[in-house]
Amino acid sequence: MSLTVLPHDPRIYRITAIWNWDSIVELFFIDAPTRALIDTGASDTPRRYVEPALRTLGLKLDDIDVILNTHGHQDHMGGNHWLLAHSQAQVYMHQADAFLVSDLDAHMAYIWHADTHALGQDVSGRRAQFMQTVTGPSAVHRRLADDDVVDLGDDVQLRVVHVPGHSPGSVAYHWEDKGIAFIGDAVQGFGSKPGMFPLYYTASGYEESMVRLAGMQIETLALAHRYVWSRTDRDALRSGREAEETVRDSIDVVRMVGQAMAEAMKSHAGADFLTVARAAAQALAADMPFSVDPRTGLPTGLPATLYAHYSELTGGDAV
Repeated sequence: MSLTVLPHDPRIYRITAIWNWDSIVELFFIDAPTRALIDTGASDTPRRYVEPALRTLGLKLDDIDVILNTHGHQDHMGGNHWLLAHSQAQVYMHQADAFLVSDLDAHMAYIWHADTHALGQDVSGRRAQFMQTVTGPSAVHRRLADDDVVDLGDDVQLRVVHVPGHSPGSVAYHWEDKGIAFIGDAVQGFGSKPGMFPLYYTASGYEESMVRLAGMQIETLALAHRYVWSRTDRDALRSGREAEETVRDSIDVVRMVGQAMAEAMKSHAGADFLTVARAAAQALAADMPFSVDPRTGLPTGLPATLYAHYSELTGGDAV
């Protein structure tokens, strides 16, 4: 368990957790009159990381009043079910992602749509692993919308910034007075790990969200993962020029992938998704080196990103 206080305000704590054996997810705890935990990690994160972190502060799980989910993916809401069973907390989430936590079958159908629909893959094995990291659905007690304010008491007011793309209801919680935005996975640079692409499900939405963030006065981005970008440092907190460059890298990447997909579609007119995606991936390999899934020839684990562009370019079905 790693617990650190942020320099922006002594009431903000960062909890660094491991999930899925070797992946890091960052949670944030705000010790305001209404105490808030931003994201819950995977199913075992509250027990393994959040509870010990709170204990060092003289607090317990039941002192959490509000769970603020940045979005509805498994490594951010997977601990909701367990935490709700061990506290009186309420879950706040953007309304567009509520289905991802309330209906786990719909969640899996959404995140693996490209795998099953476009590639015809059997995801039954992944379903079993998914259920180990989530275990159960959770309620959503307040469904948020863009520009809502979450008032945690005293001077702690978080403005909701809707930044769809990675998920329909991805949000940033922007503490404007402190200049910090808890951004979840909405800003991804070149991807969560070397050799991977960023993961988004709507290409135009992701690009528009990045452009919106580029125009905002956000001093610090508090990322949920240590995203790869054009510098070598990969801390999850990025301020000033680092924050600006991370957003700019994200814009450059989505546009680069979009251009590669568009050119591949022109040179492979009428081809299916896999043919087009392989051609685009080959064109991108020099600028975006990636590990290859031997089953598909695509970047490992990420057909959804390429399918997001393909579905928009063809006017076909999209999740």
